[in-house]
Amino acid sequence: MSNMPIPLFLLETNSNLKNRCPRFSAKTLWTPVALAGWLTTVGLQASDVTWIAMSGAAPSLQELMAGGLDIVACSLPEAQVILKADKLRCLGVMADRRLPGYPEISTFKELGVDWQLSTHRGIALPVGVSESRSLVIENAVARAAGSKEYLQYMASTGAGAAAVPSQDYARFLAETDRAFGSVFAGPSFKGFKHKYGPMLFPAVLSALLAVCLLACFASGSLRSAPERQEISRTAMLDMFILIGCVVLYILAAETLGFVLSSAVILLVLFRRTRVKSTIAIPATVLLAAIVYQLFAIGLRVPLPRGFLGW
Repeated sequence: MSNMPIPLFLLETNSNLKNRCPRFSAKTLWTPVALAGWLTTVGLQASDVTWIAMSGAAPSLQELMAGGLDIVACSLPEAQVILKADKLRCLGVMADRRLPGYPEISTFKELGVDWQLSTHRGIALPVGVSESRSLVIENAVARAAGSKEYLQYMASTGAGAAAVPSQDYARFLAETDRAFGSVFAGPSFKGFKHKYGPMLFPAVLSALLAVCLLACFASGSLRSAPERQEISRTAMLDMFILIGCVVLYILAAETLGFVLSSAVILLVLFRRTRVKSTIAIPATVLLAAIVYQLFAIGLRVPLPRGFLGW
């Protein structure tokens, strides 16, 4: 704790924005805590949803509107433009009372969910700053935080202005830390432990490629051909079909979803290799379903779901 910054002044508090259900953005520390606490309160676990890391509220909301996410947790001011345009719906705020800038939005407690958590922004000083200098800075910040210009600006952004001195801010941070700890150590995250990590799939692919390379060496297929062979028209057509399948997936996956897109591509490739329909159709359905279950459900890869939801 000796290297931690010294809390000086709390300037702003905000509550969180919600939209729909199981895929959501996690952009900062409080976001997973906010969502996990909510899940715990309603009797669910963190593993019941798919967590997707994003680089901020703006890309998260953009992905939400594009259909790549089902829910975003962020402060209301970060989404006020889209909210006013009626392009998304706020489920509620995790505050003890409705926010002055958004009186029409209910609190979670009003909706029957007794869970509260707010974002905050404050000022802290490095360890070692003298008490006299800290007092000078704190008084200056307090005057700025109570000024008419600052309050008008905060009201125009929809953010909640606060003016909490250092001692009260330190107690607030301690309470927030205990709340965060109870969530991370609570039942919500017990089902969120996996034996595999993000490098599992690349490692499996690397191992398979190594096996294929060794097999090529052993069979002698890597030896140079005695004479140059021309690429046949059939081989060129196969290559263009394969490239077309890749382009089709890129263009259609977000609309059709992973299962339908991959099924169409598999069926085309099966037919191109002259696999009988009695084998190609069942194999296509089975492989598409297995791959989706493995990656979307097992490895929690955010695959495109399309208009059907899968």
